[in-house]
Amino acid sequence: MLERIDKGILESMRSLVHERKELITKIGKHYEIGRPLALELWRMFVGYVFSKGGFVEENLKVEYASDKRIVVSMTVRIRVGEAGWQIVEVGEATAEEGKEDTMARIAFTRAMKRVLERAVGEDFINKVIKEIYPEEEERKPITEKQKQVILGLYKEGKLKDIDIESIDKLSRDEASQLITRATGR
Repeated sequence: MLERIDKGILESMRSLVHERKELITKIGKHYEIGRPLALELWRMFVGYVFSKGGFVEENLKVEYASDKRIVVSMTVRIRVGEAGWQIVEVGEATAEEGKEDTMARIAFTRAMKRVLERAVGEDFINKVIKEIYPEEEERKPITEKQKQVILGLYKEGKLKDIDIESIDKLSRDEASQLITRATGR
């Protein structure tokens, strides 16, 4: 959103997530930043805006609340020099996620995370979380067919830089990349 967001602030935010990875929690099937980490990232962003001579105004509103679901909206107005913009994002949480007593906090954190990522113009939080906690369901094991192809390419001398004894540890994607590299297709 800022015309030229300093890549240094993104790297600082990325480093903070790595340093405070104990503040990443598993909610349902996915990992998400917790409220303390979201607040730290938000403070870092607001400090960045202030350092550019700007200001940030935020407003949180409960849009819907029941014992099963809560929806909040976060409206943020940012001004730097003559440029100004508004971001509105929604966060929600359900009791089915197993955190009935913290649904409001979860919804707030999700809204804040979305505002932050829109403000900096990048989906960096999810990228960093995937670096720290790769989703297991995304890592599918190598198939038998891929093993046979790789073994054949190894015997032909087209794959020399792999440990053939560790072939079973490869993911389906890693195996596919090896095959593509060796065959050019």
